[in-house]
Amino acid sequence: MNVASSDLGSKVIYCSDEFFAESCRMLQSNEAEFIEDKYDENGKWMDGWESRRRRDGKNDFCYIRLGSKSVIDDFNIDTSHFTGNYAPAISILGCCA
Repeated sequence: MNVASSDLGSKVIYCSDEFFAESCRMLQSNEAEFIEDKYDENGKWMDGWESRRRRDGKNDFCYIRLGSKSVIDDFNIDTSHFTGNYAPAISILGCCA
């Protein structure tokens, strides 16, 4: 079950950078899609979160509030259609607030 889905009320609370693609796109429950000729004001439209890629040694980050309290046993980071422009590593942190 995707407890981070916006269908369940999950939402982005804060995101460090959304230059190329809005972070809320990563909370959609549908499969990621690639639309060949779709562009927006920031370039190629992507079905997921895409920052402008930092070059200062720091990391981009996103705070997500899940729609309900959950116990997370496993997670999946889907970088479909992000070829060459995905993060080389990620970390997941959680809290109960």
